Amino acid sequence: LLDQVEFGQMRTNNAEFRALIKQYQPIFNIWTIILSVTTFLGWIVGFLLLFKRSKFATGERWLALIMLTFSLILTSYILIWTKYNIYFTYINSWWIFLTFIIGPALFFYLKSVFQEPYSLKEVVFHFLPTFLIVLLVLPYLLSPFKIHLQCSSEIATLGSSSYLKVIHLIVYGMWCQQLCNNDWQVDETIKVWAKLVTRGFWVYVIGFCAYF
Repeated sequence: LLDQVEFGQMRTNNAEFRALIKQYQPIFNIWTIILSVTTFLGWIVGFLLLFKRSKFATGERWLALIMLTFSLILTSYILIWTKYNIYFTYINSWWIFLTFIIGPALFFYLKSVFQEPYSLKEVVFHFLPTFLIVLLVLPYLLSPFKIHLQCSSEIATLGSSSYLKVIHLIVYGMWCQQLCNNDWQVDETIKVWAKLVTRGFWVYVIGFCAYF
């Protein structure tokens, strides 16, 4: 809107208008540059795990899902923090439901690491909340594509609730912690790795709670 030709004279003569343009001008800083590099590495590792079998990770498909989900969430955040989301509106709201993927994906990754069997029915059950959240926030996801659904704003707001995300993350953090505390008959290195990953997840949960 600010780039329209009708405002050409104001851009030249009006200091307040130039300040308004500067306020919405996309910009990177040291923090967002570091996050961008981290996100880029996350995309690379995620795709390597997805398409090339790793010698070092059991359940690498689950690990790939975690890495790619984190990378897409961080991409959404970086676009918002740098104000480039003005030009990439199509993924502005994706992080809302992507947060609900991380917990179940980590849970099944740890099950794979500890060689505990699980069924397709169990996987569907754990990802059912994610599917329901997608349905609730569908108006947000489709609006950048000029598709407007007749849906109650209260329902869409419920689906994007930070409280739901926090509860969901904490519950899966506790389940993953419980998995790590079991006396699995696996190599000690695997146990250390699983505990390290779970602690990293708790750092994410605490950071998420602090941010929101």
